Amino acid sequence: MNAETRGDLARSPRWNEAMRPVGIGDVAAVACRDALGCWGWIEAYRDRADRRFEDEDLELLSSVAPSLGSALRQTMYDDVPSPDATPELHGPGVIVLDSALTPVSSTVAARAWIDSFPEAPVLAAFDMLPAVIYPAAVRARTGTSGAHALVQAADRRWVMIEAAKLDGQDGGQIAVTLRAATATETFTLLCRAYALSARERQVVAALLAGLDTRAITQRLFISRYTVQDHLKSVFTKTGVRSRRQLLARFNGTNTTTST
Repeated sequence: MNAETRGDLARSPRWNEAMRPVGIGDVAAVACRDALGCWGWIEAYRDRADRRFEDEDLELLSSVAPSLGSALRQTMYDDVPSPDATPELHGPGVIVLDSALTPVSSTVAARAWIDSFPEAPVLAAFDMLPAVIYPAAVRARTGTSGAHALVQAADRRWVMIEAAKLDGQDGGQIAVTLRAATATETFTLLCRAYALSARERQVVAALLAGLDTRAITQRLFISRYTVQDHLKSVFTKTGVRSRRQLLARFNGTNTTTST
């Protein structure tokens, strides 16, 4: 952050409003990416009395980020939601940010979504938005279309965050929408997270569609034993022991079982 602001941290509203009061002097952030995508961030802080982050510090963080990204990908979705869970539902919520990514206004539903995030108590204490919102907003600010992020709430619901630049006299404002993710959106992410093969994806998709083993063999033109082999591999990759758990892992409230 010190480098990005050219030594004038006060140019950053995030530092000025949330970090300066608690004595933070610099922040370094690195995306944890592997070959299958971005699965988290390393965000390191230094006190105001400490030296600023330098190139060698960033190189160190960058060197461990890919391995950490793979580790996060393999473990971040290990909790299987309870089939009996009935989370509170919210409609889409909207937050409007100015060009400095400071909130200008928001809807009640947006606040409800933010309150459902695991870090909600910390965010409330510092009057901050979830960290995942900022990368999407930055991409939208540069004119990138389709800027979005997909995250899990504390109750295991999937939340889609979408950002877009607004037109009008207040140029530079960003609209951030928070909504329940669709089954297709979560399916694609989880297949990447668990590194499922193309055929394994087809088998899981058939299970989610309610097909039993016989129907899967007919749809995919494979034997019953091949279906079982694919499922065994999927169970190993996802860390579940049954089709019921697999369904819960992918869509949370689906309790349909197959034979």
